[in-house]
Amino acid sequence: SSGINAEWPLRPGVRSLAVQLALAQLQKSKGDFEGCHKSLSGLSEFEGRPGYINILAGLLLHTAGPEKCIGYLEDALTKLRSSGSYSASQLNEWTISLARFVLSQNLPQRSATILEYLLSRDSTNIKALALLIRSVSLFDAPRAKDVAQRLPEIQIPSEINLEELEMGVGVTSGRGLRKVIQPEEEKIKEANRRFETKKKKVPTATLR
Repeated sequence: SSGINAEWPLRPGVRSLAVQLALAQLQKSKGDFEGCHKSLSGLSEFEGRPGYINILAGLLLHTAGPEKCIGYLEDALTKLRSSGSYSASQLNEWTISLARFVLSQNLPQRSATILEYLLSRDSTNIKALALLIRSVSLFDAPRAKDVAQRLPEIQIPSEINLEELEMGVGVTSGRGLRKVIQPEEEKIKEANRRFETKKKKVPTATLR
């Protein structure tokens, strides 16, 4: 038969891992993503490995759609957290990657929920905060401005355009982020400069 059968028989009681992987590769090359997923599912040798999780998630996205794929990734990430085999920074990066993927599937509220969970454990994670602002701004702009207030005050290199940063994270309140991340002394200096500029522009009386 020219069809690809995931139950292709081997010797009784034997299913070689190499053959299973080769079969999955063949199925994928033929566009049989469902068969490929079936062949790769349940391989205990790879269980809990991020690369294996990504492969299965990609196949699920093709065969079952975003909801099933995201659900699988959320469950897998929970298991990775419980395994104790990975550092907090690794888990945080994977969580942010998941939230970014969820956002790409036009699910900003679900993305925000994922990020809020991360921030409940690591409240100073700037990447998560920036992505949370972007996610929330797509369904609740006023709340996005409130979330922006959680950004810590940090030194901003002169080459960074703060206006572009505001646009990039979905906050379009003019100087909303600038008020949060600009150090206090810089704000005082800027206020003084504006005051001096206004003084110079005030018209003075002249003798005629």
